[in-house]
Amino acid sequence: PSWCLRSRSSASHTMPPIVIINPTGSNALQEAICEGGICSICCQDGVQLLRICGSSNPYASCARGFCRACWENVATTNVERAATYALGLPQVRCPGCYNHISTELWLQLCGSEVRRSFLEVARSLLSVPCCGDVSLLWEEDTADPSALEEEVSRYFDAVAKQRVHTAWLRYSSHQESAEEFLNTLLESMPARDAPQEARRSAAGKAPLSLMELLAPGRLPALISDLERRTSLQLAYRRCFPMIRSPCCGSEICFACKSHGWHDLGTCQQLRMEHAGQRAQFCPHCGVPTERNGGCSHMACVCGADWTWMSLSAVIRTGDVELIRKHLEIEGAAAYSNDLDDGETLMSSVVRMSPPDIDLMNLILDKGGNPHEDGLLERAVVYASLAAEQGNVAEAQMREDMALLLMSRGSCGRVPKRYRRRCPARLAALLDCRGAWESGRAADLAEGDHVSLQQKLDRDFAFSTSRLREVVKSTRKREKHLRMKNLRRSERMSKRGGRHKAGESKLEVML
Repeated sequence: PSWCLRSRSSASHTMPPIVIINPTGSNALQEAICEGGICSICCQDGVQLLRICGSSNPYASCARGFCRACWENVATTNVERAATYALGLPQVRCPGCYNHISTELWLQLCGSEVRRSFLEVARSLLSVPCCGDVSLLWEEDTADPSALEEEVSRYFDAVAKQRVHTAWLRYSSHQESAEEFLNTLLESMPARDAPQEARRSAAGKAPLSLMELLAPGRLPALISDLERRTSLQLAYRRCFPMIRSPCCGSEICFACKSHGWHDLGTCQQLRMEHAGQRAQFCPHCGVPTERNGGCSHMACVCGADWTWMSLSAVIRTGDVELIRKHLEIEGAAAYSNDLDDGETLMSSVVRMSPPDIDLMNLILDKGGNPHEDGLLERAVVYASLAAEQGNVAEAQMREDMALLLMSRGSCGRVPKRYRRRCPARLAALLDCRGAWESGRAADLAEGDHVSLQQKLDRDFAFSTSRLREVVKSTRKREKHLRMKNLRRSERMSKRGGRHKAGESKLEVML
C-alpha cells in the first residue's frame, strides 16, 4: 500500500502536515488481496494471494504475491526472534523485494499471541526498574489528531516544518533511522536558552522544548505505526538517558537502569561493574558484549554492525581519553598488536604525537615494562629530533618522558651521534650513567650499514641491467619473427598493389 497524507483542507492548513497516517484496518488489507495463483514461498496453487509490500518492481517474486499463511509465518518468525533477545523491535520485510512492511498491516495477519509478544518487546525496551518494571512506551493514539497536530506544529516555523515533514516521510518509509529523525527535530526546534540547553544536553538531559514535544500524548500519539513510534521514543531515551520515572518521579539513568543522575563516566563504570570489565557495549542497543576471538567486526543480535576497539586500535586513533578508559578497564597486559609490526605498547606511546607524559605514567602504573630493548634509545632519538627542529614545547615533553623512563629503571645504550642534539638535562643524565655508545662502535655499526646498503644498490643495478638486456633481446626476436612471417605471406600472395617500382609490400608495411 502507498503512504498517504492525512487529508486536511487547504484553506485551514497552508503547510504540509507533520505526520503520515498509514492505511489501517481491513480496507488496506482488502486492497492488498490479489487473485488466486501460486504462492512464491510454499508454491501452493489456487490460493488467495496478498501483496502488501507496495513494491513497484515487476521482476521481484513479490509481484506474484504470497499466501496469508506464509505472510503470517514470516511475521511470527521475526517477532519470536526479537522476543528471544528483547534488544530491538521486530521489523518485517517482504521476502520478495526486502521492503519494510507497515506494522499495522502485518499485525493484522498474526494471532493474538504474536501481537502480545510484539507489545511485550516494545514495553521491555522502554522499561526502567522503579516501582516495579515501569514502561515509558506511549501506546495510545490520540482521539483528535487534527487538534493535536495543530498544537505540535506550533513548535516549528514554516521552514522547519517543511524540513520535519520531509524527514518524517523518509523515517516512516524506513529510509531514515530514528536517530536521524531525532536529530532533525533537534535542529528544527528553536532553543529557548542556548547555554542552558547545551548544558542539559552535555549532562544527558533533553532540551526542554524537545522534552515537551516528545512527552506522552504529544508527537508520539500522532504516529500510528507502533514500531516507528517505539523506535523514536527509544532513540530519544538513549540520546538523553537522564529521566524521571513516570510512577513516582525518581531520577533514573536509562542507559544503565540505575537510580540517580550521574555523568557519562560514572554510567560507563556502573555498566562495566554489572557486565564485566572486558565487555564493550553495542552502540545501537547497549548490550554488553565480550570478544573471544576472530576479527574486530561485531554483528550484534539486534542487527547492528560495529567494530571492536582493542587497545592497539585505540592507541592508533590518538584519542587520549579513549586510551585512558581502555587502560583503566583492561590494563597494559591486555595489549596485543593487531598489525603484527612488532611495535610494543610502550614504544607506540613513545611514538605518539603530541607526547603525553601523564598517559605514559598511567601505562607504567598499569604494568607497562620500561625495560624493553631499545625503548630508551627511541625516546632519546625523538627528543633529539624535536630539539633539532626547534620545537621547544615538544622537545621539553619528550625530554620529560625519557627522564621518566630512566627514573622507572629504563636503561640501554644510545648512539653518541645524538649527543650534540640531545636536550641538556637528558644529555647530562646520560653522561652520568655512561649510556652513550662509544664512537668507534657506533661508527662501525654505521659503516656496516652503509656497506650493506651499497651492496644492495649494486645488486639492484646489476639486476636492472640484466632485465633491460633480456627485454631488448626479446623485442629483437619478436621483430625478426614478424618480418619472417610477413615475407612468407608476401611470397604466397598475388603480386600487385600500389607501391613504387622496386619496392616490396614488406617495405611499404614497415
